[in-house]
Amino acid sequence: GELYRTEDGGLSFEKIELPAPQLEDTSLDYIPFDFPEPPSLEGDKLILLVGQGQDGDYNGNSKGKYESLDKGKTWTYIGEVKE
Repeated sequence: GELYRTEDGGLSFEKIELPAPQLEDTSLDYIPFDFPEPPSLEGDKLILLVGQGQDGDYNGNSKGKYESLDKGKTWTYIGEVKE
């Protein structure tokens, strides 16, 4: 999946590149988190969970958690979460 951002109500969009996660299993040669969910607002932070899609099986099907402090312009990888 891909993640896009708009500042003009949807007239134009900018593709967002997420930083590579630091995985618990460092032997992997791929990034398992490839299916972004809609972001949510927690206080003044945007929180984004990125799942593994239907074929995900990395680390108990965990998700990558990212946060943004600038309305989604840039993102920081926080860690893995299991739901």
